[in-house]
Amino acid sequence: MHQTILKILLSIILLILSFFYCSNLLLNAIKCHGYSIGDWLINFQGGFVRRGLGGEIFLYFSDLVKIKPNYLVWIVQVILIVLIYCILIKIIWKKELNIWFVMLCFTPYGLLFTFFDIGIVGRKEIILFAAFAVFIWTLINENFNQDKLIKWYCILLTFSTFIHELIFFYTPYFVLALFASNKLRNLKFNPKSLYLILLPLIATVVIYLKGSNFNGDLNCEKLMTYGLEPQVCKGILAWPNSFGAKEVLNYAINNNYFWNYGLSLILSLKLIFFFIHYSNFRFITIKNFFSLFVVVFLFTLPLFIKAIDWGRWINIHFILILFLFSLFMNDQDNNPVNSFRKFLEIKFKTNVNFKLSMNLLAIIFSVFYLRFIFMRHFGTFDVMSSEIKNFNIEGNWKSLITVLNIIRNY
Repeated sequence: MHQTILKILLSIILLILSFFYCSNLLLNAIKCHGYSIGDWLINFQGGFVRRGLGGEIFLYFSDLVKIKPNYLVWIVQVILIVLIYCILIKIIWKKELNIWFVMLCFTPYGLLFTFFDIGIVGRKEIILFAAFAVFIWTLINENFNQDKLIKWYCILLTFSTFIHELIFFYTPYFVLALFASNKLRNLKFNPKSLYLILLPLIATVVIYLKGSNFNGDLNCEKLMTYGLEPQVCKGILAWPNSFGAKEVLNYAINNNYFWNYGLSLILSLKLIFFFIHYSNFRFITIKNFFSLFVVVFLFTLPLFIKAIDWGRWINIHFILILFLFSLFMNDQDNNPVNSFRKFLEIKFKTNVNFKLSMNLLAIIFSVFYLRFIFMRHFGTFDVMSSEIKNFNIEGNWKSLITVLNIIRNY
């Protein structure tokens, strides 16, 4: 009974969050936001360029169905957001929750990241989130042909890498998920799963050897012929191609990145420490998790070297980890008494005083973490300030009111 009430509440919260995101995406589409929309409309005007495939597809279908490309982007973004949240809700209803999973969901580094930093809503990583969510849900249900799953995801991830190269740098999560699923079912590691990394790697090499940086001016000229607002050219399409690793390092030093994002990462990993410790997962310990995390984090290091969106890259890690952990969670216990006890249960094999001390420490840390910690996807910010949070919450409410007014006037 208690788990059912909790799951209903969580489902409602997730639906509200998804509605907020879709509302912000609609406003971004109307304004032709330079990042939320412009990034999706990078095209091959001027030759084969990285990230250009998605824009070509949107422009083709815009000509075909006579709908402006910014609204086609919005439709795809909404479909992906809805898919991600529907799968997360299905996972919540299938699995036995504990308080740490709930807290992990609603951290400033997880699902609330885009709520507190609305400038990141709708970026191309939602392709990765949706793909991984479907992948995890398939593994949870266990009714799949593994070779076919690998084949289709090799195609999907390779294709998606031509839309945005960041996809490749997070492909190890798919291999880890398949390895964990096989481990839980007492199956051997499937070496074919390495193709999930290898084929997107080939795509990335092709992009960087044969492709070039997109020409913002040529892209903008083409987009203007579709009647888009000039704002679409004031984001990613205006970003200087000369901004390389040296400039990123200088920007990171000047904006105190190493302190802010380093502290953010340590605090977020501390919460994961509590989650793993209290959940008693099979086949996963704090030691082996952090060993694997170091590996996958180093795999994404080129993103931190080449771009200033450090908070964005960290957020992607934690969304994928959230879905990955759902593999290890037990299915729902039909006994309501046992279910509620396990939700609140914190296990220590030590004396009572130490148990109480550690429980209190965990609670204090978690309240502090949820109330004060903040992270933006890039730029200057104070990692322990709540002022920006309040501003962005206000911005979300204003966005919602604006969308409701648009619907009413329409």
